[in-house]
Amino acid sequence: MISSGMIDSMNIRKRLGGLVLAGVFALTATVVAVGPAHAGSNGQQLLLINNSGTNDSFLLKGTDYNGNPVQTCVNTDGRWETWFSNWWFKGSLTYFTYTAYNCYGTPSNWGAVVNIPTSSSNDWQAITDNSSSYGGNQQIDFFDNLHKANSIRISGYNQYDQNVSGCWATPGWETPVNGWWWQTPVTLTTYTSSNCSGSSNGVYTPERVGNPNNAWFGFADS
Repeated sequence: MISSGMIDSMNIRKRLGGLVLAGVFALTATVVAVGPAHAGSNGQQLLLINNSGTNDSFLLKGTDYNGNPVQTCVNTDGRWETWFSNWWFKGSLTYFTYTAYNCYGTPSNWGAVVNIPTSSSNDWQAITDNSSSYGGNQQIDFFDNLHKANSIRISGYNQYDQNVSGCWATPGWETPVNGWWWQTPVTLTTYTSSNCSGSSNGVYTPERVGNPNNAWFGFADS
């Protein structure tokens, strides 16, 4: 058993310098020029997480920072993550995933709904397809969309079928738990403290962790 008090103080990966300019193929009839917001003060850009590894496009339906309805298709080319920059969403967002390019055919995920905050301490919101196949082991990349976690505890089975638990400080929006490999079932608990002490403020059970085709499983708390 690995000590539950273990704290991994890893730094958040700085990958914004490698933003992917995703392809846009479908818009609503009314196209609004989407200009920059400031520090997430009027909508957020989206990080699309392709946990399944089989989805090649995301269809996004929501509201832009001006309050106008927008719809767009983003090709992910099968990448695990796609940084969809310079489009700012807020409020209710419905998204569908497709195994084909250009959001063609029947969705593999039917209309998941998330809420994108108008104001945030950063410019990004992660959304995941959460439809990963399983049977292997993955590392977990945690996204604190709610900005309420200062530490997380992950408990579950590792690649050796051992029941283990660890605590990691989460000083920012993204915390990759590098070097720890998990398989379903997994429980992720968030805390306001920096060392998983005191009462928790969220308990989650990510589904189907262990896609043998991806090293990472992305999980967001909203």
